Amino acid sequence: MILEVSELKKHFRHRLIGGSILKALDGVDLSIGRGSTLGVLGPSGCGKTTLARTVTRLLRPTAGRIVFEGEDITLSTGRELREMGMGMQLVFQNPEASFDPRMRLERSLAAPLVFHQGLRPEEAARMVEEHLELVHLDPEVLGRYPHQLSGGQLQRAALARVLSLRPRLIVADEPTAMLDSLVQAQVLKLMKELQRRTGISYLFISHDEKVVDWMSHEVIEMKEGRIVNRREGECP
Repeated sequence: MILEVSELKKHFRHRLIGGSILKALDGVDLSIGRGSTLGVLGPSGCGKTTLARTVTRLLRPTAGRIVFEGEDITLSTGRELREMGMGMQLVFQNPEASFDPRMRLERSLAAPLVFHQGLRPEEAARMVEEHLELVHLDPEVLGRYPHQLSGGQLQRAALARVLSLRPRLIVADEPTAMLDSLVQAQVLKLMKELQRRTGISYLFISHDEKVVDWMSHEVIEMKEGRIVNRREGECP
């Protein structure tokens, strides 16, 4: 297994409602095999996004255990989390929010390679172009700012940036929710193609049952912070 989560809990305290506790995650157990996709399905407010942010350690869990590639990262901090971040990456729902509006795409895509991998600028530029080809984006977009690209182009660019760090697991939180149906289908097919070519694993989160079933080998359904059902997906 590439990811194993057991009895994961994340609680928030309401400041405006007498300090009451909101159990956003209330004892979640899941595992993901290498090269496979686990789909997470549920309505708004069920804990899907909290799960994504807690698994990737953007949020500190209240209780439970997160094991990534055999290493317990539940309480990891600082340098350990930065190193872990190379192997596990998060793709957000709104691709525009993933990019600095003041930076051209070329700089946004190259920055993680220079910072995390210590590449020289010319090496980073070459790798950026290679990954744009992987996600079927023309290099001419590199000179544009985020607002000059379509939603589909931005989400492909976000995937290219994540893939350039060579993760083994991508946590995709509603990655196509803000795209029209045609672009959505293109991005989903691209994600499947990338999985076949690279062996990458996905934790794929969505409220759309048809999309989750089509993308996933296994599906878990969430309600009020808990898993209420597990079943097979349609992905062979």
